[in-house]
Amino acid sequence: MNSLKDRCTEARKSAGYKTVPPFAKEAGVKAATIYYIESGQTKAPDAGTLAAYARITGYSAEWLRTGLGSKQSGEDSVNYVRNSSEAGAFPIETWERLSPEARSLVLAVADFARTQPDEASLLSAYRACTPETRSVILAVAQAQAASSRKRHI
Repeated sequence: MNSLKDRCTEARKSAGYKTVPPFAKEAGVKAATIYYIESGQTKAPDAGTLAAYARITGYSAEWLRTGLGSKQSGEDSVNYVRNSSEAGAFPIETWERLSPEARSLVLAVADFARTQPDEASLLSAYRACTPETRSVILAVAQAQAASSRKRHI
């Protein structure tokens, strides 16, 4: 499983989507976008598309993108969000009120923030979120930025 197309196809099929159209509909992405990724015509899909793959399949967005790290969305991203809450970035009750789908999206964005601090990718994933999910993502990012500044002082 070395290529992006193979990893994305594996993730979709393992989530029970035998064909692209229902997966694309669930992801909120054009079927052509998924076809291009899974045929190898797209080498670098945008972060929002990979976040949708991660949200639906439970696979790590970073693993989908690079083939590196854990295949499944893991504890690292959960801990990243939890640590941000404990640092006072947002009340844990806000996290608990999020739907499972919104939590998965927050974790996918946290996965990107941890492993790929590329502003364009983060912005694309952020824009795909609901306002409530955006508030949690913003709080997590602000807490991590404050923590990073403290470590570098």
